[in-house]
Amino acid sequence: FVWKVLYPLQRYRCAACQLRPPHVVDHDHMTGLVRGLLCWDCNSTESRCVHTRDCFGRYRQNPPAAQFGWVYPRAVEKARRKDAERQARIVAAS
Repeated sequence: FVWKVLYPLQRYRCAACQLRPPHVVDHDHMTGLVRGLLCWDCNSTESRCVHTRDCFGRYRQNPPAAQFGWVYPRAVEKARRKDAERQARIVAAS
């Protein structure tokens, strides 16, 4: 469903660089919120964008999927597990 809605909305291009067709659903790893569809390069090199100057800054400020509020379920579960592990370490250390 996410793909069917975002693919034409993004004009069949990566939401960050807008140069290539997208291949993956990108999401915020802390909140689980879906941000958009990215090409392989942008998904794997997000911290060091190779296409255009600051394409990720623009993408993060206005992700195509923000208007829908979709949550990537596995990301939320993983974040909850990490938070529980962190809390357990804090309790064990005190």
